[in-house]
Amino acid sequence: MAYKKENSQPTKTLRQRAEEMSRTSRSDVASMGAEEVQRLVQELQIHQMELQLQNEELRESQVELAELLDRYSDLYEFAPVGYVTIDRLGKILDANLTVSSILGVERQVLLQSQLSNFVARQSQDAYHFHRQAALSNEARETCELEMKRVDGTLLNVRLESVAFGVDADRRCRIALIDLTVERRMWLQLKESEQRYRRLTDAVTDYVYRVRIVQGRAVLSSPGANCELLTGYTPEEFSANPKLWMAIVPEPDRAAIELHISNAMLGKNGPAIEHRICRKDGELRWVLNTVCPQYDADGQLVAYDGLLRDITDRKHSEKALRELTIGLEQRVAAQTGKIRLLAKAISHLAEGIVITDDELDWPGPCIRFVNDAMCRITGYSADELVGQTPRLLQGERVDRAEMQCLKSELNSGRSFLCETINYRKDGTSYEAELFITPMFNSAGHRTNFVSIHRDITARKQAERALKQREEQIRAILRTAADAIITIDRLGVVVNVNLATERMFGYDQSELIGENVKILMPAPYRDEHDSYIARYEKTREARIIGKGREVLARRKDGTLFPIWLTVSEVDHLDLYTGIIRDLSKIKEMERHLLEIASDEQRRIGQDLHDVTGQELTGLSLFAGTLLETLGTASKREVDGIGTWLIDDANFQSIQRFARRLSEGLVLANRHVHDLSHGIMPVQVDAEGLRSALTELAAMTDGHGNITCRFDCPAPVKVPDNITATHLYRIVQEALNNSLRHGKADQIDISLANDGDKIKLEVSDNGIGFDPSDCHLSGPGNNGMGLSIMKYRASVIGGVLQITRNPERGMRLTCTILRVGE
Repeated sequence: MAYKKENSQPTKTLRQRAEEMSRTSRSDVASMGAEEVQRLVQELQIHQMELQLQNEELRESQVELAELLDRYSDLYEFAPVGYVTIDRLGKILDANLTVSSILGVERQVLLQSQLSNFVARQSQDAYHFHRQAALSNEARETCELEMKRVDGTLLNVRLESVAFGVDADRRCRIALIDLTVERRMWLQLKESEQRYRRLTDAVTDYVYRVRIVQGRAVLSSPGANCELLTGYTPEEFSANPKLWMAIVPEPDRAAIELHISNAMLGKNGPAIEHRICRKDGELRWVLNTVCPQYDADGQLVAYDGLLRDITDRKHSEKALRELTIGLEQRVAAQTGKIRLLAKAISHLAEGIVITDDELDWPGPCIRFVNDAMCRITGYSADELVGQTPRLLQGERVDRAEMQCLKSELNSGRSFLCETINYRKDGTSYEAELFITPMFNSAGHRTNFVSIHRDITARKQAERALKQREEQIRAILRTAADAIITIDRLGVVVNVNLATERMFGYDQSELIGENVKILMPAPYRDEHDSYIARYEKTREARIIGKGREVLARRKDGTLFPIWLTVSEVDHLDLYTGIIRDLSKIKEMERHLLEIASDEQRRIGQDLHDVTGQELTGLSLFAGTLLETLGTASKREVDGIGTWLIDDANFQSIQRFARRLSEGLVLANRHVHDLSHGIMPVQVDAEGLRSALTELAAMTDGHGNITCRFDCPAPVKVPDNITATHLYRIVQEALNNSLRHGKADQIDISLANDGDKIKLEVSDNGIGFDPSDCHLSGPGNNGMGLSIMKYRASVIGGVLQITRNPERGMRLTCTILRVGE
């Protein structure tokens, strides 16, 4: 700006005076005195000078305006904010270089382009509404949206738009503000404000000045923060010169006195830390700094002091010391754990490999291996560290598996696989790898840890086991006997093909069902108790022993089987091996029929031939005995004459008598024997009559009481069934008399629903039925086995139990005729 005279009068006053002077006529001038004319000329000269000054100011203003225009042009073009002018249809009419820079396109390309071409698709609606709103009123409209550069980069910008003009000439000036810059500036401003606040908050120091008067220190000017720090007002310090030392605790006063003495001597010593006791009694730590002040002559005239509250720092230092001690202890403990872990890792049987996280070629770099890894591969740690795990791969490695491994690890997941690796000597081995990624606290992957196992021996064992299993399956498939596996509850777990053929069930119909489905009564009802008793007592009555029982096919038919049950160790499973005895029983039945026929023939021969011969011999012996009784001592036998003395004659008579008695007894025994093996003639009452006669014969021996009870007619299926039932009773009577020492035997035959029930009960000494199980030859005598066998031949069930008081009870149950 041009210089203006300080004492010049305002322009308006000069103009008014000039107008007044212009109205003055020549006569008026002529009438003026010389002094007044001189004054008027002087004022005109001054006014002329002011006009010249104003003209200079105007020229300077024009220069400044041109400079301002240039400056505005520069500011407009190079402003940090982009400026663009669009018409009412959104076409760009003008734009500064900043817009070109923001959008990454030359200005000539921008001009006459639609601004919407540079707006991201998701922000098109926002831009449209913003432009409509700006053009519809005179107010400033603002919005934030995403724009895209020519290279496709998205930008967050804020649009500030103001419309001008009317109708078709309506236009809109838009400021494009790159929020990236704004946010950066905002963050810088925020950081600056935070620094300012921290500085402001930190300025809580107590500044004071101590004047030196005649060698004595006098507190002359307590600072503004005096009360904030000490709790005392400056007036209280001024009123009590000794107050300052009084607020220092006794243990800290010596250090303060030394500090003041050094200051009085002009020594600029280091700051000291001490405590003060505030007015409210609270102890605070302060940092006391002293700076000496000298006059022109170098004499100490004062010293400035600054007290800074460091209580929080002291507390922090204390807490830090405690934390450091605790941290050192924890670090020591963690170090111990790490050493222990490292020692444990080094002694693991599995190989441990730690690599970095690089998965691209040439692969991750090995950073650590343990001793086991060296033993497995034959490499030393120095040979492995720095290499890639691909060192262990070879031609037999499954590349697809390795690609899957890479994909899983890239996804941040662990991976377990089996592969072929190669040792240093070139030999291969089967390896199991479990690789897992490691992440830092920020969630970034840093390493991979791999557990490496040599599973060659295990795989060989698995293959051998698989081969054995295949062999076992083949054996089971081809086995003629049914093999059934059940669990501890009796539920079928597995069956072989022979089971399907034997019982008529499909495998799917048996698995999951209770094995009782294959049993008739009473085995069906007793089966669960067998397993439960064994599980509880571990006393084997059926488990581990073979026995003959009846089984039931799917169609309901019963057939005899030989059952052997074994426990599968440690698996809570039981395996039953079942052999179908139907054909064997048929053969045995046929053999029994042959034996019965042979018995019939032998009995007939004994009765008809041997019995007749013995009868004849008995008659002959009797005749001889009678003849000897009437004969003389001299007898002619047709050849010669024999003389027999009295002694010899009596001996011959005694011999003949014994011979006659023996023949009579032998004839009776042959009669009994032939009767015993003669078949029963069965009709409607055949078995009933035979058992009645058998009971009567037994009842007549000594002190034996034998009764037979049959309250109603019982129809047996056939002669074979009647014969076997009769023989069972015969054997039971024999056992009761010979082994049980019984003197009372009861026999009963009755209809029991759809069954025929035969019972033989005695009062003998008895035995434990669980010791025999009726399991066949070789177990507790032949008699029980024969009875059980006869019962099975006719489709019956034989049971032996103890009587409640004394003796045994034998029960044989068969189906009735027509059932």
